[in-house]
Amino acid sequence: MMLHSDQPRGDSATIEPTVEPIPPRYWWLKRIGVVVGLLLVTLFTLRLWWGWEANRRLQAEIDKIIAAGEPIYPEDFGPKEEIPDDQNAARLLLQAATAVNLTTEQMKLLQEFRASSAVVREHFHEVRAIIEDNAQAFELLRRARGASSTDWGVSSHTPMATFNAILPVLDGQRQLARLLHLGAMHQHQSGDDRSAVGKLRDLLALSDAVSRQGTVIALLTGLGCEGLFVNAIEETAPTLALRAECADTAPSNRAADRSEIQAMIADLLDKPTAKRRSKNAMLWERMYQFDLVQQVVQGKVTVSAWLGLGSAAMAASVWDTTWNYLSAPLVQLDALSMLLRSSLRTVAAEKPSWAEVKATLPEEAPDRSVLDSIIHPFSRIMYPSLDRTLLNHFRALARRRLAATALGIRLYEVDHGQRPEALADLVPVYLPQIPKDPFADNGQTLRYLPYATHPVVYSIGENGLDEEGKVEKRAGDVVFFLDGWRQEDDEDDKVSPPPSIQAGEDQHNVDEDDRQGDEEESGEEEP
Repeated sequence: MMLHSDQPRGDSATIEPTVEPIPPRYWWLKRIGVVVGLLLVTLFTLRLWWGWEANRRLQAEIDKIIAAGEPIYPEDFGPKEEIPDDQNAARLLLQAATAVNLTTEQMKLLQEFRASSAVVREHFHEVRAIIEDNAQAFELLRRARGASSTDWGVSSHTPMATFNAILPVLDGQRQLARLLHLGAMHQHQSGDDRSAVGKLRDLLALSDAVSRQGTVIALLTGLGCEGLFVNAIEETAPTLALRAECADTAPSNRAADRSEIQAMIADLLDKPTAKRRSKNAMLWERMYQFDLVQQVVQGKVTVSAWLGLGSAAMAASVWDTTWNYLSAPLVQLDALSMLLRSSLRTVAAEKPSWAEVKATLPEEAPDRSVLDSIIHPFSRIMYPSLDRTLLNHFRALARRRLAATALGIRLYEVDHGQRPEALADLVPVYLPQIPKDPFADNGQTLRYLPYATHPVVYSIGENGLDEEGKVEKRAGDVVFFLDGWRQEDDEDDKVSPPPSIQAGEDQHNVDEDDRQGDEEESGEEEP
């Protein structure tokens, strides 16, 4: 029996299926998805092209540096051959730093001596005890001066770790410099100028050796040690006893040898280290910048660690990994910008005058825009004030030449009973030529005022203006007083002249362990 439905039956072949219309909002989602997908593909393609182009430009500059025969990779800065310990000045200086023997009170006295040489007279017996207790250190310092090479043994293969390794080394050398300064001043006041000159030559050799380490902080430390040397020359030269003048007034073995003074003049004027040290520091700094960029781009150093938000040992976060990948081309192009500027500074460091340096270097904008800070994230932080380092180098060159000139004047005075009428009178017996002023252009020489109230030799200083020996804190001439006078004498009624302004400035700044602070402030403040 069949059941019939009241509903009519249609022909199944003729019934059309019902199609629901797609809501408009889904059409928009599909379109947005397609657009987003295309945008992501485009951005990824651009990122690949950007990375290729940034790497190509950076590598082209690296190839140019290598073709010029200049170092750029950390391994390029290692010693070329092994140096025997007895011919390695650095090894002997490190041993000397270890051999220093100071009590707490003696350490305090050594620190106070930096501010006033009058401490030598006030604590004559205590100072003599310091010298006697450190005979071994002084002997090692004397041997270091005669060494032929210098290798501090600080690996440059890990440049970022080099600063942590070199800082304790530099601290020890600063202490040795103060010890030599103290010893030289004490022996001069004791009438033993032969030993005083020996220690001064040791101090100059130490400052040159420290500068050879290569880093900017080592250069600044070396300049600070050299500042102590120039300070001591300024104080001792007016009364420096030579054998020719004191045969009747003091034992000849306590007077300084003329040959020692002449050797010191030659070191001050012709030492190759003084001419190369600034360029070496610029080359090392360029390598350091490039290596750090490579470490970040390769993910070996995270952005968090670089910004100081985490330790270098911490694993990279998702944010670090993403940011490293996206920003790598930006960082590489910023590295290229730093390399170009660093290369200009290596060229500028070899210029004979500050005027030529300024003509070589590009002018820096006083204030950078926010966009510039985004485009140059590394150079904004890492490249603040290397021009100041170059300036300190030229000020140190000026002081070296002033000290050499003052020693030549002292030799002339001993022979003729008075200072020369003009610096030309020193040539060629006392000086091979009148030293050029590194702050003057057109090969101009140092100035001389023999009949001033306080006779001076001087350089015109960084502003390029001859202010007739005027001394200013931040500008003015670089002055060397031939009678040891300083303005503070009248103000404080001190028994002996205080340290020179220029020497004190560098010594103050190299005591700061912060590398950037040394670059920005060195040569700016008095102690």
